[in-house]
Amino acid sequence: MSTQRHLLLPGLTLLLSCLLLQAEPEIETVSALQQEAWQQIIQKDPEITPEAVQQFYLEYAPDLLKEWDRFCLEHPTEALQFLQRMIDKYLSIERVKEVNPQEYQRLLKVQKMESRIRILSREIQLLADKFAGKEATEEPELYWELQLRKQELRKLLEQSFEESQQHQQIEINRLETEMKMLKQRFQERSANRAMILLERFRVLTGLDGDAEEP
Repeated sequence: MSTQRHLLLPGLTLLLSCLLLQAEPEIETVSALQQEAWQQIIQKDPEITPEAVQQFYLEYAPDLLKEWDRFCLEHPTEALQFLQRMIDKYLSIERVKEVNPQEYQRLLKVQKMESRIRILSREIQLLADKFAGKEATEEPELYWELQLRKQELRKLLEQSFEESQQHQQIEINRLETEMKMLKQRFQERSANRAMILLERFRVLTGLDGDAEEP
């Protein structure tokens, strides 16, 4: 057994070395594309900080960073557009930070939840492919792992739905309040029509509206 292990180890080492050698050109290609994309972004907007953007996605949507790596390999000519979309999303959320801190925190929570939903969806697809054509008794660990992922995804989808409904209800309430204020203002203007017209006439001409014409 010991002899077999010694024979296997060099072969395994060689295989891993080959895989690393194959991966290195891909890593270099992705790195070069991403550096070029960042350079173009910074030329247009020097205030953009790559570290801040990357830290944001590492914390709230790590799957999109991996997606960008994959995108650079499969669609290298569109790497810049993908990065620009990520930056636009980041900036749209950051703009809310000073104006509405509560809404900012909600948006961060949504980003994190949606990222986890995407990650779980991919994991479920991979596990389902592995489990295809098998019974639970054949692969019990795989079966239960798949069920746990499904359960977590369903729970997150419910949370996402409820969060969306609550946010929309808040927005509806805000719009209804604005509509009431607009209706009140409209009614007040209608009631004061004569006075409003008289004041506009006076401002435009410098004359009293009820003064007799010569």
